[in-house]
Amino acid sequence: MRHLHYRRQEKSNGRGIDQCTILTGDIFNLRYVHNSFDLTFTCFVLEHFPRPAEVLKILKNHLRSSGTITVIEGDHVSVFFYPRSEAAHRKIQHLLQ
Repeated sequence: MRHLHYRRQEKSNGRGIDQCTILTGDIFNLRYVHNSFDLTFTCFVLEHFPRPAEVLKILKNHLRSSGTITVIEGDHVSVFFYPRSEAAHRKIQHLLQ
């Protein structure tokens, strides 16, 4: 998984985003000081925690005052794309298998 994140960072930097660092870690054992991030992003993660609100509080504590938390969660069966995206639809179908 770590390799995947570094590849994405290189791809982002190739598109002119030069101040983007993608980090991974244990949410309950972060080595970063509070108020140190502009953005946190999770995708299909909270559903795996018994207390997702606790995870969101931790993320919030690590955000700067103008920071943003982006969360993608949901019922994988109830999916709507506009405009329709066959590629995205195939990825969701893969998750359901």
